[in-house]
Amino acid sequence: MKSTISRTRSPGWINYSKDHDFVLVYRKPKFEFHGTDKNRNDYSNADNDERGDWTDDPLQQPKTFKQRGNAVYFIHDPETDIYYPPNPNRVWSVGQRGDKGLSERPWEDLADDKLLVFKKKGQFVRYDTKAELLAAIDDKTAHKFARADLPNLDDWVGKKIGLGSVRIKKFLKDRTDNPNPLSSLLDGITTDESISIEVGKTTEGTREIRAIFSESAFDYPKPVSLIRELVRQSTSPNDLVLDFFAGSATTAQAVMELNSEDGGDRRFIMVSSSEATDDDPDKNICRDVTAERVRRLNASDDKKYADLAAGFVRSSSTLPLNTHGPDNGFIDSIR
Repeated sequence: MKSTISRTRSPGWINYSKDHDFVLVYRKPKFEFHGTDKNRNDYSNADNDERGDWTDDPLQQPKTFKQRGNAVYFIHDPETDIYYPPNPNRVWSVGQRGDKGLSERPWEDLADDKLLVFKKKGQFVRYDTKAELLAAIDDKTAHKFARADLPNLDDWVGKKIGLGSVRIKKFLKDRTDNPNPLSSLLDGITTDESISIEVGKTTEGTREIRAIFSESAFDYPKPVSLIRELVRQSTSPNDLVLDFFAGSATTAQAVMELNSEDGGDRRFIMVSSSEATDDDPDKNICRDVTAERVRRLNASDDKKYADLAAGFVRSSSTLPLNTHGPDNGFIDSIR
């Protein structure tokens, strides 16, 4: 079982808004959300590399120069004769030739294969004496990575010190196409590690109900966008979607919208009770809201719903869901 979090809008404490709704997700062992294809828009080939489109990744590790003293060295660009120092708070993630126990190729091999990208290429600063360098460090005008306690401070003198960083080429052809997984936080903020779908609040569901029924025919309906995106992530175009607590039939509209969008042939079964009570024995949510919503969507002249259609049949059940007459439950389905 997993849970996802979407935004809601409900009163809370004074000056405190409760903005979370939780969706519990149960699955069989082999079920997976679809996720989404990774965004490859950051790949290009400005230098016409014969290996194809590429992007550049950092050549750093989250270790300081005090933690990884053997990673404090300059990377040299032979084309410009510029030397690039590491960030003292995030030193190089690769070794250099002669290092013992290297598990990956040293930076010199990467440079020979033209895999290194020198940012701010050609831009540099030069310190002719150590005294000049220390004075610049003291008055805070030195290179951003220069510090008086660096173990290789003497190596900074007499060289062209690059102002940019060094990154490594990563080629599109070498990337895997595993999709980005669905984030448990449904706030629309997508990262390199996950995709987050953007869904509306309960107020969206209320507006939809008012647009269809011209009144608030159901309290606190789920937003269509939430259910639609969950159906998108969990179904194939010909699947059958069952909602055993159909309520206002948000799931039915979500399926209809998704079929309209991607040309799918998903079917749905909506199950609901009448919610009749001793005080209101004639109440029939399943007939007057759940089924009626689908009927109205089918018949609507509103351009917003013009492409929504579902062949629809309503059937009643005499199962003992409550004791208020034979029409106490129903199953509505489409093909």
